[in-house]
Amino acid sequence: MEDFKVLIMEDDESAKNLLARVVKKEGFIVLTAENGRIGMEIFQKEAPQIVISDLKMPEMSGLEVLKNIKKVSPQTQFILMTAFGEVDTAIEALREGALDYIKKPIDLDVLALALGRAKEKITINKALNFTPNILLAEDDEAARESLVKYLRKENWNIISANDGQESLNLFQQEKIDIVLTDIKMPNLDGLSALHEMRKLTDDFECVIMSGFGDEASAIKAMHEGAMNFLKKPIDLENLTVLLEKAMQKLQITRALKYRTRELELANQIITRITDQKELIVDLTTTSSSSSSSSSREFAQNIIDCIPMALMVVDQGLNIRFSNSAISTALGYVPKKLDERMVKDLDKLGIKELWHSTFVNALQKTLNLPLGEFQQVSISKHSFMTMIPLSFFDNKIKGKLVAVIVRGERKEG
Repeated sequence: MEDFKVLIMEDDESAKNLLARVVKKEGFIVLTAENGRIGMEIFQKEAPQIVISDLKMPEMSGLEVLKNIKKVSPQTQFILMTAFGEVDTAIEALREGALDYIKKPIDLDVLALALGRAKEKITINKALNFTPNILLAEDDEAARESLVKYLRKENWNIISANDGQESLNLFQQEKIDIVLTDIKMPNLDGLSALHEMRKLTDDFECVIMSGFGDEASAIKAMHEGAMNFLKKPIDLENLTVLLEKAMQKLQITRALKYRTRELELANQIITRITDQKELIVDLTTTSSSSSSSSSREFAQNIIDCIPMALMVVDQGLNIRFSNSAISTALGYVPKKLDERMVKDLDKLGIKELWHSTFVNALQKTLNLPLGEFQQVSISKHSFMTMIPLSFFDNKIKGKLVAVIVRGERKEG
């Protein structure tokens, strides 16, 4: 797990110490500074991911600190502390890139929430930080070489083409994340090339470069799915900003597609309760075996989220699913409800459980009327809850038993 550094800038010693204790309790590494100037020195040396700063401080205000930090490290998450009557300045800080502001006296729950948001945003930004394949299409050789040289300084992978047809050919051959293309080019113009690329896939972003008088074509390109356009001569700083935004948009779009696919898989793994109170798990699918495999992986991810130990056992004592709480405790993924596996349940706090007792309880559960379940007491503080399931997939239709294990708790 990554250690997150938080720099606290506060000129009031007692307030600073209190904040430091609270932030440390939340699991962060804490750095402190008594004013903005010293805070900036610590920031440059330690590079904390999160900064909490008072607005009014000697030598340098919190707003000045924010502006200086955002110039050198836009990804740093900044939380401003303000007194009564300073809300307008706090809103200005939000415009300058602050994540949040907290009014004094500090509500510790609000502070914890802001820290949680900051941590999540850092994690997301890190996931979005990838090296894209950028396809640059420009027929002017000098301009193309200049752009390639500049963009490679950003550690991006640049693939260049000298006309629209070559760019389309390269797009078909390579995995392209971002297309940066001139509009007017020989053989095939940028707009036509973009149109053909969109026929192949929507999994890329595009930025158009246009000369004087090309505005109408650039707007048409945006209707074709281009994200934005730049006028020539190209402002390189503006180009960098646009490409970074294109990368972020692409990653967010892809993440949304991934979540949508997970929902589609969830629809294939239907767990429903009938009018007869029967719990049904349906893994049937009319699609490919790979989709069925993906469905099972998704089902495994679902039960791994359950904090208590859980397994699903069929009539032949085969363990069809078991979650990570079981495999972590046992040190292996159980496949069969055999004597060894039952004995190893003592690692979960299930003491002196006989294999025959477990099997008899399982058989009894399989014969329970619909909608019922049974609880098997092992000791005063340990038990197993057994729930019958109707199960369907492409190979097997039958009954299973979900077993939820609650073992003895260690004291202290």
